[in-house]
Amino acid sequence: GLVFRDAPSWTIGDRKLAQAHLVKAVALAPDYSDNRLELIEGYFKWGDRTSAEAQLEVLEELWPKLQKQLTGPKWEPRWKEWQPRFEGYQKKLEKYRKKKN
Repeated sequence: GLVFRDAPSWTIGDRKLAQAHLVKAVALAPDYSDNRLELIEGYFKWGDRTSAEAQLEVLEELWPKLQKQLTGPKWEPRWKEWQPRFEGYQKKLEKYRKKKN
């Protein structure tokens, strides 16, 4: 999904394929933070804030559980990447909500 999402459309970039693969990744491993974060990023890239917000709400509920499950030295580097992305998406949606009101 990332290849199709991030590649230019004049090469192999394809929103529909990217979305299908990213949604499938979330369905196959819903408790793996990276899958939802990548899908949220895709939704932002495609201007679909409603879907980004829906996925972020699910991730916000899962986040405390995931922080307890995915622990130890092997997960530390991932959390250092995930946490700022998660917080960045929360801030981005908060700005969007303020503009909307």
